[in-house]
Amino acid sequence: MPKSSEFAGGVKQIPAMDTTARVDTFSAFNRQECEKYVNKMQRQIHKAVEAGKWRKVRYLTYLLTRRSRAIKVLATYRITAGNKGRHTAGVDNVRIPRGISSETKRQIMLGILKQASAFRKPSPIRRIYIPKPNGKQRPLGIPVILDRIAQDIIRMAIEPIVEFHFDDSSHGFRPKRSCHDAIEDVFMKLSRNYASIPKWILEGDICGCFDNIRHETILNKLRNWHVPETITDAIRKSLRAKTSEGQTLFASEKGTVQGGVISPMLANVALTELDELCRAQGKTWASNGNTPLVRYADDFILVCDTKEKAQRCKEELSIWLKGALGLELSLEKTSITHISQGFDFLGFNVRKYYPKSPKVKPKLMIKPAKEEVTGFLRDIRQTIKAMSQTKTETLLKTLNSKIQGWGLYYRHVVSKRTFSKIDKEIYEALWRWSKRRHPRKGNGWIRNRYFRTFSGSRWTFTGEDGTMLMKMSSLRIIRHIKLRNGMKVYGSDRETLEYWQNRGYRSVLNQNILPVKYGGTEKLNNLWLLHLDCHRAMHTKYSLKQMGNEVETADCIYCLLPEVKAV
Repeated sequence: MPKSSEFAGGVKQIPAMDTTARVDTFSAFNRQECEKYVNKMQRQIHKAVEAGKWRKVRYLTYLLTRRSRAIKVLATYRITAGNKGRHTAGVDNVRIPRGISSETKRQIMLGILKQASAFRKPSPIRRIYIPKPNGKQRPLGIPVILDRIAQDIIRMAIEPIVEFHFDDSSHGFRPKRSCHDAIEDVFMKLSRNYASIPKWILEGDICGCFDNIRHETILNKLRNWHVPETITDAIRKSLRAKTSEGQTLFASEKGTVQGGVISPMLANVALTELDELCRAQGKTWASNGNTPLVRYADDFILVCDTKEKAQRCKEELSIWLKGALGLELSLEKTSITHISQGFDFLGFNVRKYYPKSPKVKPKLMIKPAKEEVTGFLRDIRQTIKAMSQTKTETLLKTLNSKIQGWGLYYRHVVSKRTFSKIDKEIYEALWRWSKRRHPRKGNGWIRNRYFRTFSGSRWTFTGEDGTMLMKMSSLRIIRHIKLRNGMKVYGSDRETLEYWQNRGYRSVLNQNILPVKYGGTEKLNNLWLLHLDCHRAMHTKYSLKQMGNEVETADCIYCLLPEVKAV
């Protein structure tokens, strides 16, 4: 058996076929070993950046980008197996075909791995257009698979450097951060009730951000952060790769490719200038002195004390963006709103309610945005209508997947009433579906055929195999805990490691598990990990309802429960 550093990648180079003779290159075990090695190197890079040891930073990034096989294995697997775009070809028409055997797919992946390099000359980018909800079209760029892998290698290598410099007000397209962190940041800025709390909101949206960012802004920022020149040069070539549209090639003078693996990170690099400006202007735009900005990629809000300050902020920001980054605020989407009127951000509606009685304190409430609710119900109705001739079990599995996904996204805010409303609308749509399916049958027959009594409800839509419709209102509302400011993803000190470990536990304890009764499968991605003894102990201590609704909390999940860890 070879040493882990050999098949995991390490620094030692081993040809693809020699490696697979001893170990499956893309097996879960080998990928885990690769991740351990790459993560260890990333933490060392972070430590070197923190200490200002730039020579060591260059050496470590050289090992990762030039010598490490592990990072190539990870990047190749992510692009060819884990990425939805693996079936979409670039200008070379190379892609992962659908419906092929696992062995054929493995051989294709090994062939791609053999050619993978972080510093290959970029091929032209294929331009396609996809429709937007407002009727317009969004341009996407599709790099060839080998270029995507090269970008992913560089992304992993420089992520510790850029993450060290990114601001806490930036939440989009960053590891271990989410929309929910941004929404919780908004809540913390606006929920308190004292005189200096901001009450006016500048809802900002940058027009064509990805398509118009200046290349030099990105490259200069990377140089200021001491990203090695070889990597900066590779990024420059990637940014300036020509775009192919039909039979015509166009030069890329500005912007990052929407569809490129590294593009979101590079956009964040450029927009760090905006983060720094807003932090410096905190006392000018918001008297409490904190940064008034909450940003998720190119969507952002600024909280201000008065309408005059918000208006001045909008004017100054519009001029600054054009001069510093070559960007413009979208006049269509940028507006100034009082908190009592409410505003939508990242699919949520944020509004502060001021009661008539002065004895009652104002209350900030965050709910699912009405447009999102309407869009979700429209999608559900279209799905039910389109599946009028399919088996009930197939319909249930499709609906349960949608209900669970939407509900888990909105379960961290004031959503209980919205969830109940959605359950009612879905029930009525399914009743109409049942009536259309059996036009000559009475209501009693339809009720006995499709609806069962479960948990006190006599109207639970059920399939013949016992699969039940999941009710969104059964999801518990759980407050999301925002990331602590100053916590770096790749920090290696004890406090940081313990923080991420504990946060990882909370994440695991809230896995997106779909119970079998709602159509969940026995596949590994829908199971909790338990020791045999812990499995028995868990069933002894908790009822099925408690395990489903309260112990949403897995390593072994039972061992991670606070009361068990304490013992």
